[in-house]
Amino acid sequence: LQREDKSLIDILNKIYKYNEKNVQYKAKYIYFSTSSDIDGFNIGETELVMKIANMVGKENLLVKTHPRDRRKIYEDNGLTVIQEAGVPWEVIQLNHDFIGHIFLSMASGSVLSATAMLGDNIATWYLWNCVRDNNKWLRENIKRIEETLKALQKKGVCKSIHIAEQLSDFVWQNEGAL
Repeated sequence: LQREDKSLIDILNKIYKYNEKNVQYKAKYIYFSTSSDIDGFNIGETELVMKIANMVGKENLLVKTHPRDRRKIYEDNGLTVIQEAGVPWEVIQLNHDFIGHIFLSMASGSVLSATAMLGDNIATWYLWNCVRDNNKWLRENIKRIEETLKALQKKGVCKSIHIAEQLSDFVWQNEGAL
């Protein structure tokens, strides 16, 4: 799959009713939420997102909610949410150049799959070490993502994806990008 394959991109855009011309992603940071809260595994993701917003400024953070998440928790806290929640991130990333942005997630697989698929070199930080609870749901996701990331990086892909030890890691490592 390549960005040059415009006919395939057009088909995907039609399937998902996505009009890339109507959307701009101006925020520097894009956070990808997981299904943890809506699946009953409240491990502190909403609190994590609010800490990030306080660190980088609400105007600099955009949230991509999980497609099944119908809550308005982020909007109620003054954050901007990507309105195309039902569009797979892979389709959105296929349509836009996100170089210069910083992707953040506790444990979203879509960030990894889109970056691997497209070969993009976008600074990405997994933040699972920054939440309060390391329950079975999170441990299983972490294991799956770590194994996949390790295999991809061994093949020279996804070198820009990192695992933060603490929340400030992504800010200090990308200070020049701010």
